[in-house]
Formats: sequence, C-alpha cells, structure tokens
Amino acid sequence: MNEDTLTIGVLLFEGAEELDVAGPWEVLGFWAAHIASSPVRVLTLGPRAGVVRCAKGLGLVADHDLTTAPPLDLLVHPGGDGTRSLVKEELHLAWLRELRRQGTVLASVCTGSLVLAAAGLLADRPATTHRNHLDKLAKIDSSVDLRAGNGTSTPATSSPPPAYRPGSTWRCISSAVSAGPRSAS
Repeated sequence: MNEDTLTIGVLLFEGAEELDVAGPWEVLGFWAAHIASSPVRVLTLGPRAGVVRCAKGLGLVADHDLTTAPPLDLLVHPGGDGTRSLVKEELHLAWLRELRRQGTVLASVCTGSLVLAAAGLLADRPATTHRNHLDKLAKIDSSVDLRAGNGTSTPATSSPPPAYRPGSTWRCISSAVSAGPRSAS
C-alpha cells in the first residue's frame, strides 16, 4: 500500500448501532472518493472478518479482524447496545490503548465514548455521549470534562488540529446517533 494513503477504519461489533457505522462511513467514503487531495482508504474491521450483526439485526461485513487490519490513521468507534459489554472487555480496551500509543486518531459516535473512557483515553478531556448516558460516562471516568450532548461533536482536546497529522492525539466524540455523520464531516 502507498505510504501516503490515509487509512480510516470503521469498527464493527455485535450490537453496534447501524447509523453510527453507516453515517460516518457514508461521509468519509464520499470525502475519500470526491474531495480528498491524496489517497484515502476507508475499511471496516471487527472482532472477526466477515458478517457482524448490528443492534437491529443488519449484517455488515468486516473487511479485516482486529489482528490483521492494516495500520490505521483514524478509527471510528460507533456506539450501540454492544458497547455495554465492550466497556468490560479488557482485550478490546487494551487494543484501543495500543492504537492510541501507535498514534491512531480515535473518534467515537454516541455511546462509543463510554468505551474510550473505559480504556482511560478520555481522562481529563472534554467529551460527550448520548444524553441518556451522560451519567454512565461520568461514572466510568469522573475526570472527563463532561459536555452535555447537543447533537454536536466535541473535540477531546482544547482545539482541533488545522489538518490531520500522523501521530496526532486529537480525538473527536459525537453525542448522538445523528451526530455521527456530522462529526465525520
């Protein structure tokens, strides 16, 4: 693969909210195909390659499992009912911490932020989640600078970077299901 290619992974897992996956995928895919000035690859990854069942039963195909995925520049972590178990899965949390250590930019949609918080990746940073789960985010990590979700995206640093930089520590958290496509744009 070309070293100049920006690689974006959209995570699939059992119980992921369909719109949290499809919204960012649509926006990022359109950007990659029609707007980006350099090559962009958008792919899906999951606990295993192949069909992964989402929250309402839609089956989506993971291009790669977590161990065979190419290095990622950006990971989009959706929310959904499946996050309830992911916040307790140490292997998943360790994988996220390793991505962060490698310099992957992490973004979450809706309750995906609960998983990033459980991995310790939102400590002392502004973050949000779906309004019905703000209390859970605060319980997972009381150091998170909680921002009530208003359907917008919250950079998890004081200001977003002017452009993507490899090794960036910037994270983007969106609050609700329809905010996912906006955070990707």
